[in-house]
Amino acid sequence: MGYLTTIADFFGARSKYISDGWRPKGEKLNIVLAPSATATSIKVAWSADGQTVTVSGPANKEVPGWNDAILAGLAKGGK
Repeated sequence: MGYLTTIADFFGARSKYISDGWRPKGEKLNIVLAPSATATSIKVAWSADGQTVTVSGPANKEVPGWNDAILAGLAKGGK
């Protein structure tokens, strides 16, 4: 699944985001991947405390721009 690879790349040691100083707002980070057969778009939602991010999207098809949507959504949860 491409979603998981994109998430792993975002948090990886060679990530542009990490090397530029991105850190999660919370003390720890929980990542929830929630594919759905009925979803029509990518959504990235952060909890109020910044400790949980949920990435949801279609389970059985790619939507245009899914990679960029995940990266942008993950970046919003950092400090």
